[in-house]
Amino acid sequence: MSDTNESTLYNQVIGDFCARMNLSDKEAVARGASIDIEGVQMAITLNQVVPQAPAVSIYVDVGFPPRAGEAAVLRMLLQQNFTHSTSRGLTYCISPASGHVVGAIHVGLGGLEGQGLEALVNMLVDVSLEFRETYFLWERPSALSVARSTELA
Repeated sequence: MSDTNESTLYNQVIGDFCARMNLSDKEAVARGASIDIEGVQMAITLNQVVPQAPAVSIYVDVGFPPRAGEAAVLRMLLQQNFTHSTSRGLTYCISPASGHVVGAIHVGLGGLEGQGLEALVNMLVDVSLEFRETYFLWERPSALSVARSTELA
């Protein structure tokens, strides 16, 4: 697939996804702008790292790890990464810009449609909300973290 074909297909998928999700600025979404779905921030980008296998990358903001029990939560996330390491499933990282835990998943562009992207995004929203409720505190960030960039990833 050429870069032009990849971009065209990606823009079609994003356009359909945005129509299904009632997101008005499909160009911004396609560029990776942060979007809010049910209070969960996420970004979607075209990933062309492997030219033979273009993918859609989705980054979902899970939130700050709790101050109490942070090591246990981060250990659990690393275990999740290990479990999903061979399945190309959701993996977790700490955003250097925000300090938030961010989930990342990469899905092949070939065969992806807006409906499939919508289903995946809705699943990621559910996962993020469940993790927030179960593992992360809803407290305000410290002054230090507020001073840092609020970029998602």
